[in-house]
Amino acid sequence: MRVATCAVILLGAASLLPTLLVDIPAMADYLDHLARMYVLTDAGTPNENPYYEVLFALYPNLAMDLAVPQLAKFTSVENATRMFFLLAQVLVITGAIAVELAAKQRHELAAFAALLTLQSIAFSYGDGMSVSQFTLSSFASCSWLTSLRLAFMV
Repeated sequence: MRVATCAVILLGAASLLPTLLVDIPAMADYLDHLARMYVLTDAGTPNENPYYEVLFALYPNLAMDLAVPQLAKFTSVENATRMFFLLAQVLVITGAIAVELAAKQRHELAAFAALLTLQSIAFSYGDGMSVSQFTLSSFASCSWLTSLRLAFMV
């Protein structure tokens, strides 16, 4: 294993540890998201809050609203929300690596740049979920770049 890969793994683990070790991750609206997840998880149960009505529509930022209540069936709402936030951070790192591999066929600096963004203002103010959606679109662009490369090889 190359030194850069080992460094990315170690730095990635170190940058994800704050999310795992604290009660409230460093996200300004984390408690708002957590409260919304409690309302969504309790919808349709005897514990449902009578002051909230849950209505779904097709919005581009529904990933958390769809995934966390399903995860909360197996674990607590706090753990499910934390796992989703952790997954958003992991997607940023792996998305940067995937884009670099698709574009240059080698892994050099993209993961280090992605690691710098994990503790940035974007994640702190709750835009991390939007960043993870951008990362998912980067995986789509990677598959597009790879398909173009394969089409030229044929």
